[in-house]
Amino acid sequence: MTTNNLVTRSMAAKTNKDATMSTSQSLTPAIFGNNFKRSRDDLDRTDDFEELLGRMQMMIDEGNKRIERKIDDGNRSLMQEIGTLRCEMEKLRDDTSRDIIQLTEKFTKTELDVGTNRDAIARLENSADLLLTGVPYNPSENTSVFLFKVASALGYSDSDVPVVFSKRLARVPIAVGSSPPILFQNLNLSQLGFDVTKRVYLNENLCESARQLKGHALKLKKEGRIQKVFTKHGVVFVKTNADSPAEAIRNQDQLKLLSSKNI
Repeated sequence: MTTNNLVTRSMAAKTNKDATMSTSQSLTPAIFGNNFKRSRDDLDRTDDFEELLGRMQMMIDEGNKRIERKIDDGNRSLMQEIGTLRCEMEKLRDDTSRDIIQLTEKFTKTELDVGTNRDAIARLENSADLLLTGVPYNPSENTSVFLFKVASALGYSDSDVPVVFSKRLARVPIAVGSSPPILFQNLNLSQLGFDVTKRVYLNENLCESARQLKGHALKLKKEGRIQKVFTKHGVVFVKTNADSPAEAIRNQDQLKLLSSKNI
């Protein structure tokens, strides 16, 4: 091979290499496009997206905080309202309880006043009546005769004895020898035509409640818990001992309380 041929081939190879490199450089953009430039843009866009996500997260967090604050404010307001309502309910309960107690006390007092007035009316109706006790029952008796004998024993004449209606205060049939519990003071059966000297008494015709109260008082007297029982103007009086003053008794509770002092 001649020198000229070698030079020619070397130049041709170089020309082919340059052509190949030129072709490769020209084909790269055609095949892959602007990949290198777009990758940098993509990186920029990724940073923007992350920043956007961060902002969105911050907005969400702020929104949650605002919601939590509103919920907390609402809870505080609700608790305050509940507390206020509870206080009002407790005050209403206390006021209602106080009103009920006051009404109960007034009702009790009114009930006692009604009972006292009822007894006073009953005493007024019976104020002119006297009852004779201790006189044994006889089926053939004439009760009006006893009034004349009592009046005679007390020093009154027959003309002083008023015209009255008389009867036994007992349910029929009346057992022979029984006697109603009416007391005649400073009299005895011999003055009424009986052969015994057992004492009888003259006392007021009590209303039913006073009669029952007196009966309980007499039982307590027999038990030694009170000393004396008597009536005046239809009211029952008792003395617990010789030195104590006589006290008017209006009801059973008062009698029990008074008699319990001597237990």
